[in-house]
Amino acid sequence: MAADLPNLSGRTHYEVLGLPTSPTQITLREIKTAYHRALLAKHPDKVSGTDGAEVDLIREAWRVLSDKGLRKEYDTKIKSIPKLKPLSLNI
Repeated sequence: MAADLPNLSGRTHYEVLGLPTSPTQITLREIKTAYHRALLAKHPDKVSGTDGAEVDLIREAWRVLSDKGLRKEYDTKIKSIPKLKPLSLNI
């Protein structure tokens, strides 16, 4: 399965796990720690009032970022997405 681009929440996999947006400096150990932290913070069995949707995003982020090949493909894709500039309202 390919490394898809930002999820339906509009966040990158790095953002879902609470990691910095500069992916080249992040180790697998840091990704794993962030995955466990995010999972504990959002899991419906641990936190009342949450659903499984966020857990699905966290698991998908882990699946892609923990695989060296998928992570490289994903990083290439997110670098190619133009950054949106803030909307300026001149009223």
